[in-house]
Amino acid sequence: MNITRRTFTAGALAVPLAATTLAACGNGGGGGSGDAASARGPITIWLSNNEQEVAWGKAMVEAWNTDHPDEKITAQEIPAGQSSEEAITAAITAGTTPDLIFNISTAAAPGWAKQGGLVDLSTIEDGASYIEERTGADVAKGYADADGKYYLLPWKSNPVMIMFNKDLFTKAGLDPENPGMNSFDSFLEGARKIVDSGAAPAAI
Repeated sequence: MNITRRTFTAGALAVPLAATTLAACGNGGGGGSGDAASARGPITIWLSNNEQEVAWGKAMVEAWNTDHPDEKITAQEIPAGQSSEEAITAAITAGTTPDLIFNISTAAAPGWAKQGGLVDLSTIEDGASYIEERTGADVAKGYADADGKYYLLPWKSNPVMIMFNKDLFTKAGLDPENPGMNSFDSFLEGARKIVDSGAAPAAI
């Protein structure tokens, strides 16, 4: 079996699950955006529990706390659970959320907002413009909800790696060196072609 790897950025595929984000969560749930906009002082954050981000988070917290002794950050990894999403949902229900959570699933965010667990960052002065200027307006809009509200602050993008079987592509009538599956629509079209041709029972 020949396997070829191609790497894309999240923006090139327009697949939001490739992007990692920073979510603002109001302590105690309820989305208390007014209080969050004016609050000052120490905060708590949850970090993604992978080795690199924990190391980065500890260094970031140490640097911040050195320069801001009156607004210190306390950090910990996202609590253990079957998934990060499960742990965060449970914390919102229990009213035990931190102030910020790094590296969450964008797909889970609408449910958390509906649950009252996220602060609308658009209600903070210059919140929306900051996100759009920092991220780029077109990219930022992908993180807004249907009403244009921002519950997420994009802070990095991970590359998405797609591995495909050249033999199956050839069998399906796709050029394995240039399958032309470089947009969301053409990716789905190619995937359907693989299935419809009988080359494989599933394509993704």
